[in-house]
Amino acid sequence: MDRNKKLHSIGERWRHFVDKSKEYVVTSEQKPLVEPWQKYIPQWDWDEARALKKKLIHDFVGKHLADVFPGESLKNQFGKYYSMDYYESFDYQDPGEKQTKKYIMENLKLVYGIGPITENRLISEGYKTLFDLVQHSTYSEEASSVLSLLEQGTHIEILSYLQSRLSRSHPNVLHLSGCHPLSEYNFIDIETLGLSCRPLILIGTAHIKEREIHVHQYFVRSIPEEKAVLEGFMNDLSDQATLFSFNGDSFDIPYIQERLCYYGFNRRITHPDYDILLFSRRQWKGNLPNCKLQTIEKQILGIGRQDDVPGALVPEFYEEYLRSGNIGPIVPIIHHNRQDIITLARIYFHLIQEWT
Repeated sequence: MDRNKKLHSIGERWRHFVDKSKEYVVTSEQKPLVEPWQKYIPQWDWDEARALKKKLIHDFVGKHLADVFPGESLKNQFGKYYSMDYYESFDYQDPGEKQTKKYIMENLKLVYGIGPITENRLISEGYKTLFDLVQHSTYSEEASSVLSLLEQGTHIEILSYLQSRLSRSHPNVLHLSGCHPLSEYNFIDIETLGLSCRPLILIGTAHIKEREIHVHQYFVRSIPEEKAVLEGFMNDLSDQATLFSFNGDSFDIPYIQERLCYYGFNRRITHPDYDILLFSRRQWKGNLPNCKLQTIEKQILGIGRQDDVPGALVPEFYEEYLRSGNIGPIVPIIHHNRQDIITLARIYFHLIQEWT
């Protein structure tokens, strides 16, 4: 066998393995997983999802995407994609820049060499803020340097410093987000055909304006539209945007970046990013069965869902839509993405209110 045929054979076997491998295991009991990327889907969830898919296919026969999700087909240099906008009233309490900045200034541990014990001693001596510490004989220079960074540094520089001195989930890190305009907030969530190296099918973003949340979704109607969706999303992403995600540090942001590289885009997402999962774990780990978004949604926010599709089954629902042309299976995917983004925003405002 010559080299080209051998490589082709290897490629075919690899493609067959990827296509046939499942990223989940359906089970009625907990057993060791065969592969590290797999996860469990309870048998009852699997049965409900299959019944839902069958019902959706029946209910949406002959209907078009625009009938259910009004939007428009947009075009850029890489092709067309479907764009949807959704608005919903959204009540929140803005902590305000003054209040959130106050909490950061009161953390003396931002100064190198000061730990919890030293901080308590300094506070008892009357050094309650970084401004007070400028007068200290030992810490004056370092405190001045930190204040200079907080007052003149870029958002990314300050965020990196807080995360290095404290932790990625420290309340002061979340407080920093409150020091920036609400108009720059960009909540983000994606839906994909797998956990890695597979097409991205939906990007959802949300912005807050006055007492309303505006959700904008970029939908891939067929796989060739993925490149146009990535271009549309990146063109709309403001240079001043502050990103909020749920597990976005590990999944959403790297996934989008990987798909950009796959298509040869010379573009990177370098915006400040707040992963709300990290802060949620800090707040509720041990008090909830887990810190999944929908668990927090139900048990903390008191919100329930109906006819939702498990994330692991999104690829099957989408592939059924591609095979049949019936939009039914993608209806819960779009709703799921939309609800996840709104819940993400609600969790953020709930946390920052708790911590101020």
